Amino acid sequence: MSADDTDAAALIERSSLGTPEAKALRETVSDEHAARIVARSKEFARDECPHGHRLPENCGLCTGCDA
Repeated sequence: MSADDTDAAALIERSSLGTPEAKALRETVSDEHAARIVARSKEFARDECPHGHRLPENCGLCTGCDA
């Protein structure tokens, strides 16, 4: 685990995501389901510019949407 990962883990642990309830809820999500969610989020990332506009729409604010 890198220093960045350790720092992120410490922040999560101190946040509301580190509560016993949140930890218990995360344990109910299967690895397969989590992998599907991550894959779907990557699809959304390819479909939108950083400003949330659907591609190929030109939002005029970034190169990610051909601005």
